[in-house]
Amino acid sequence: NSKWKINIVNYEDINKKDENVSNRKNMYHNILKLKNEKDIDLSYVDDLLSWKYPYDNIREIPPKVSVTELNKLRTKKYDNNKYNIPNISEIPTFKNKDVKFSGKEIGTITHFVMQILKLKKGIDEKYIKDEVNKMIINKQLTEDEGKAVDYKKINRFYNSNIGKRMLSSNDVYREEPFIVKKKPFEISSDFFENNESILVQGIIDCYFYEKDELVLIDYKTDSLFNKTSKDILNSYKEQIYEYRLALETLTEKKVKESYIYLLSADEFIKVD
Repeated sequence: NSKWKINIVNYEDINKKDENVSNRKNMYHNILKLKNEKDIDLSYVDDLLSWKYPYDNIREIPPKVSVTELNKLRTKKYDNNKYNIPNISEIPTFKNKDVKFSGKEIGTITHFVMQILKLKKGIDEKYIKDEVNKMIINKQLTEDEGKAVDYKKINRFYNSNIGKRMLSSNDVYREEPFIVKKKPFEISSDFFENNESILVQGIIDCYFYEKDELVLIDYKTDSLFNKTSKDILNSYKEQIYEYRLALETLTEKKVKESYIYLLSADEFIKVD
């Protein structure tokens, strides 16, 4: 949507000694003779009106994006990146005590508990309940949220093969933010001529060391209703690749294994 500003100028204002004076004078005379002449040289005006910004592809690329927005950038859905305003339904509201939490909300609460739960070897349901009570006392959770926590689900995670491996590690990192710099052509070949760097930011749910290598885990609250594990993998594998690349860049260590952990199904999905 172009915006125009039209000014009425006098001949004296145009008749200034600068590099464009001759062009302006010719344009002014042509406009005055518009009623009397058929052939008028309006090429200068035409050049102005047909001018295009030479770096239009740069204008379309945001200077900073989240990992989840990278795919939109690759598919040229720029408008979604420019103004990432949540829908009304996505804006948090205080819940009525009589309203039950949805499955997705319970998944989000459970995810939160897993991120701040104090880790130790041999986690069981009793330990998880005791820690959740501490979170309620510390105002990290409300009482209603504490009641919604799925203790069995968390217990199954930490007693799974990968969960036990995590608890055996001396270096476990959760909710780790990162920012890495990328060149536009690394995101899409459409931006090959653009040399402006893009900052890519994200948060890695969990990773831990095994000897001198890393294991990456990303929690998802998606339901498997009308979906398969392969559908989930296809939806998120590019995101996991970006996490893996960022982690290897920042730590200079190899990520030997990457997993999506589906909270709704207690399922690990390996990302090769």
